[in-house]
Amino acid sequence: MSNNLEEMLRIQAEFTDRMIREHSNYATMLKRERLKGLSNFLIDEALEMKSELGYMHNDEEKWWMTRLDYDNVEEEFIDILHVVLQIAVELDLSASKIFDAYTKKMEINIKRQDNRY
Repeated sequence: MSNNLEEMLRIQAEFTDRMIREHSNYATMLKRERLKGLSNFLIDEALEMKSELGYMHNDEEKWWMTRLDYDNVEEEFIDILHVVLQIAVELDLSASKIFDAYTKKMEINIKRQDNRY
């Protein structure tokens, strides 16, 4: 898995370099501004996934939806992953740093679950 994550981060970093070369406004934005924009994109993509699952933004069900298309749900998940990878690139996170932070946070989550937090 680590090799796959490293490769995804490498590909995303190459894409970032291209955006910087081709879009001068991206290159001149402060990191804080880029991260704010990415945070908004993350929320938007999560809402799109929620919509594909048959819910509106206010959590009301889309009663008119007769079936879910899980291919569309998967596509929205990949969009979310793309944004998460871009955030990792912006924060200069390596695959091993992500793994270490993830496992540390998971230990906390397990303790919270054990204590019914």
